[in-house]
Formats: sequence, structure tokens, C-alpha cells
Amino acid sequence: METRQIELSLDTARRLYEQGGEYRNIALTAFKEHELIGDRLPKTWQEFCAQNEVKIGECYLDDCCGLIEAYEGGDTRDKVNDRNILPHKPAALAHLALMQLHQLRDCYRDGWLPNGLSSVHGIEMYYEPVDGVVKVRVRKCYSISKFLSFQTEERANEFLTNFLDLIKEAGDLI
Repeated sequence: METRQIELSLDTARRLYEQGGEYRNIALTAFKEHELIGDRLPKTWQEFCAQNEVKIGECYLDDCCGLIEAYEGGDTRDKVNDRNILPHKPAALAHLALMQLHQLRDCYRDGWLPNGLSSVHGIEMYYEPVDGVVKVRVRKCYSISKFLSFQTEERANEFLTNFLDLIKEAGDLI
């Protein structure tokens, strides 16, 4: 196989990079990825897909809620079919736990919704620096931003008792 050396300007390399596939690989032989992307953060999902290929180790949920590891890297990210890709298996498991908690929370709320005017009892996770342990507790709050908030302290405590493992699995998503 014959090889040749070519020179690429940064602008040309950026255009090649955005085209994906082999063009992206050519651009990456001349420049580092951060040089090609620059400090430009995506402003839309479509831009994110254009800038980020599917990476080895990323995981997604299949249509039966099974975890599937992305078996190959370097594929162009599809703006419709790749919306459920997560960076790794622990993140995928945390999101699956969050989806379960969402359904369970709605069941425990029994139609109740926080209105922002009165206090609610929310389940929060926090880090205890004394013993270095992540702890979970029910706490009265006046914010409707708590994902796991309930109409009464008793209901919140019951939820916490029954689903503590799932709450810990969801981790920092709540």
C-alpha cells in the first residue's frame, strides 16, 4: 500500500472531522480532537450527535429494558436511535433504577402533586464527611424540585424503607 503525506489546515480538518467515518480519522491524524471541536459545546442534540461518535463501552437499553453494551466504537451517532446511550454500565443501571422509582413514586403519591406553596417531605441523599458514607433520609422542604417528594412524612418513610436499594442504585440522579 502506498502512503503519502498531506497537509491539512485546521479549518479543512474540522470539516473532515464533522463528516465522520474515515474523514474523521484523517482529521484526527493531523489534530487532536479538542483542537477540532474547540471550546464549542453543542447547542442542540443534532450538534451533539455530529460531534460525538458512539464510543466503546457506552451502554443503552434495548426495547425489553435489557442493558446492551455498545459493541463497537467509532460509529456515527444517530440523532434518533442513539438518544438512550449512556457512558457506561453503572450509568445505564442508575437510569433504569430512576425510571422504576418514577413509576413507584407516582403510585405512592396516589395522584398527589406538590404545589410549591406548602411543605413536602422529600427523600434526599447526602454525603456525611465524618464517616465518609452516603446517607439517605426524609427531610421536610418547601421546594417542588425534589424528585422523590411525598405528601406526608409517613408516606416518604415507607417509600424509603421499601425502595432504599433502588434509591441508592439511582445515586446522584436523584
